[in-house]
Amino acid sequence: MAATKKKKVAKKKDEKATAKKTAAKKTTAKKSTTAKKTATAKKTTTKKAVKKAPAKSKKTTAKETVATEAAAKNSQKKKLAEDTKIAEEKRLAEEAAAKKAEEERLAEEARIAEEKRLAEEAAAKKAEEERLAEEARIAEEKRLAEEAAAKKAEEERLAEEARIAEEKRLAEEAAAKKRAAEIHQKIKEIAAKEAMESESSNTPPPPPPATPPENSFGKPMMIAAACFILIIAMIIISSFNNSNRYFIKNTFQGMEIWKGDFAPVSKHKIAFLEGVVYPGEEKNCYTAKEVLPVAFFHYINAADALLNADGDIDFKRARTYIDNASKYATDTKDAETLSEYRTLFFQVSLKPELDTGHDTEAVSHTENEATHSATQEASEASPEIEAPAPSSHDKETEAPKVHEKTPHGESSHN
Repeated sequence: MAATKKKKVAKKKDEKATAKKTAAKKTTAKKSTTAKKTATAKKTTTKKAVKKAPAKSKKTTAKETVATEAAAKNSQKKKLAEDTKIAEEKRLAEEAAAKKAEEERLAEEARIAEEKRLAEEAAAKKAEEERLAEEARIAEEKRLAEEAAAKKAEEERLAEEARIAEEKRLAEEAAAKKRAAEIHQKIKEIAAKEAMESESSNTPPPPPPATPPENSFGKPMMIAAACFILIIAMIIISSFNNSNRYFIKNTFQGMEIWKGDFAPVSKHKIAFLEGVVYPGEEKNCYTAKEVLPVAFFHYINAADALLNADGDIDFKRARTYIDNASKYATDTKDAETLSEYRTLFFQVSLKPELDTGHDTEAVSHTENEATHSATQEASEASPEIEAPAPSSHDKETEAPKVHEKTPHGESSHN
């Protein structure tokens, strides 16, 4: 493409040079024709003057000579003027042609430079687009790989939890079946012994011994007592296991937390969290570590929202939320969080009193709060605390709705 353009430019230059040469030849021919005409007119005038000379006087001859010289001089001036005009026209034509050629050359160079610039810009833009596309592709592949790895890890984790839960359930079922089989075997043994005793009672009685006979109901009573003790032990074990179980009911209003009683199957409600849905996996029963942190952080978040709110703060509600949260603390980390929020509560609640200069009241308030906090922390020393069911006062001071992100789209009932 560049070679074709160069050929076109060279061709135009050759055409311009040919046009200049043609114009120069025409100008030279015109000059020679004009000079010949001038010389011919001069000769003719001289001959006429020579022919008429004998017939005229010297004075007239002198006048004619002067006129002839003046005419020749005028003719010479005209010739010079004509030559000057022709030379000027030639110079102007050459300058115009040179200027036009220069303008065309500059325009061609500008066009070539512009095309080169546009081509370079297009190439750079294409390279940048390819680079960005490659980076986007690599980032997308990396993101998809990370998502796939995370999904795989989550599936493996869920599968492992499901496997552990299934093994635990099977072990509990096996233990229950084993206990039932043992009880059934004991019952069979008791029935067999009673049958043997009834058969032996149908035989002729032995001769009366010299000593009084033993009580015939002693052995059956012992067996019945052993069965009763075994049943009581199974009930106690089942009640103990049930007392450590927690249950969740997701309703349209919120989440209910139930705790098993020290009985085989009974339970009671210990908390109601309005506007909350359990974020974890749905199961038949839960441990304290799985359930109580939901209630703990529900009340902690409510207290945090009150203490960091603008304007007047309801310190009574904030204090109630912190106290309610303390009922559901399960480990030392929760205790540290409670301590931090109690400190924040004291700082925020004492700030207006210190600003108004009520030092005595502030000190008294601080002592009362410190005493109450110490009592609460002492009561949290045990690893697990059974939280009582919410009273009417708790319902009045119930925490505001806390919308938590959960994997469930709607509330469900366990």
